[in-house]
Amino acid sequence: MFGLASIVSVIEGMTEQAAVLIILSVAADGADGAVARRFGTGALGENLDSLADIIAFGAAPAVVSYEILKGYSAYAAFVLPSLFLICGALRLARFNIMSKRDFFSGIPITLAGFIVALLILSGNLIGRAHELAILASLPVLSVLMVSTIQYPKVRNWLVLFPVIGLIAVLAVLWSLGSDMVPQVSGLLLVLMVIYILNPLHRMI
Repeated sequence: MFGLASIVSVIEGMTEQAAVLIILSVAADGADGAVARRFGTGALGENLDSLADIIAFGAAPAVVSYEILKGYSAYAAFVLPSLFLICGALRLARFNIMSKRDFFSGIPITLAGFIVALLILSGNLIGRAHELAILASLPVLSVLMVSTIQYPKVRNWLVLFPVIGLIAVLAVLWSLGSDMVPQVSGLLLVLMVIYILNPLHRMI
């Protein structure tokens, strides 16, 4: 639902709202994952989850990225979001057929969509250069999704709780129209980048 609402928001010209809805999708994805692990939903639940993910974290970020980039470069505005969506679909398909492991092979599509949304919301920190940041991030995130780089599955609540708390704070600040939204988004973005760079650092 959040993914569809995000796409509708883009159509209505509300790109920031679209980004917030993608972030709310991240929270919802974490919640339904916990429920699935608790009660067990089998193959049906896994496939439904993937279908929801491709809308919320593949299609919605691609559409909002297109809306932002189309005034900068019409060619890039179509090609790069398309690449992001295709790689996200490949990432989900690969995940569904792989045996369950204690690590992710490539970054999850949830994280990729989350980062795109955070880049949009933190745009006021760097002004118009945020278009370049989105332009550069889409191919990088696309490649990382289909890569075989091993990323740990974070289950430690000492790590998860601050991130969940910041997401909640971000949603509240946005609903209140606070000027602190870019700062909180930027902080979350830094945390996500640290997670992405951690295994890359070990490979060097």
